[in-house]
Amino acid sequence: MALITETKKSFAIATRRVDPGINVDVKGYVDPLERNFSPLVPLDQVRNDFSHGAGGEFTGDPPKIAATHSSAALVVNVFGPWRTQPLALKLNGQQGFHTLRFEERCPIVSHGMPPHLDLIAESESDVVAVESKCTEYLKPKSASFKDAYEKYWDDRPSCSWREAMVLLKKQPDRFSFLDAAQLIKHYMGLRRRYESGTGTPYRDGKIVLLYLYWEPTNAGQFDAFVSHRAEIKAFGAEVGDDIVEFKSLTYAELWDSWDSSSDPLAKKHVEWLRSRYEFTI
Repeated sequence: MALITETKKSFAIATRRVDPGINVDVKGYVDPLERNFSPLVPLDQVRNDFSHGAGGEFTGDPPKIAATHSSAALVVNVFGPWRTQPLALKLNGQQGFHTLRFEERCPIVSHGMPPHLDLIAESESDVVAVESKCTEYLKPKSASFKDAYEKYWDDRPSCSWREAMVLLKKQPDRFSFLDAAQLIKHYMGLRRRYESGTGTPYRDGKIVLLYLYWEPTNAGQFDAFVSHRAEIKAFGAEVGDDIVEFKSLTYAELWDSWDSSSDPLAKKHVEWLRSRYEFTI
């Protein structure tokens, strides 16, 4: 818990460094919340996306997304500039996206609260679905699955993702930092979404579930960050099929790829992102 607290304090300090006149309270929340975002973010479009989700990011006093350490604010700040012009976005080595949306529902069963993906980018043939993490993975968690999820597999062949789910149900604490259960649920939701024809049929291209996570620049000095990376690698070695490919990337690695981009928006945006989100703790 001490590491989480120190990390959140570092986010507030970094935010004030970028914007010295900003009002950040003792818990790291920005007022007004608009100041928590890059000026390149079309906030009205973003609000509309989140209004269809169940996380209540823009509600409350203060709103959760107003936190300097908010994972939702991070993913919005990173991808927001392409919300209304996704064609120029380069993600996972792919381009040509015609749709980019935040907080997308991907139901697994017909009832209950569906999993929400932080971002979905669609082209004519391919899909990149992003699960974004900021500081929340530093708090250990146990895996859990609803009994109804077993019915999902009734008319589908078993695969490595189902085997990973079975193993997690037997050993719910086998991962301390990686929320592997959440990733498996995203896999199930993505398969159901695109098999049903709601989005681009996966048979015409590929679906990538991209685990995108933040780290401080001195992450190697802390066991939690090192262990998190090891768990990602171990999980990635266990899952994967011809329908959904699992990949992982740090935000810093993503920004490195944009540094070499020919897109002037990407180059300009990376400067702001690094000044706001790259720091030691």
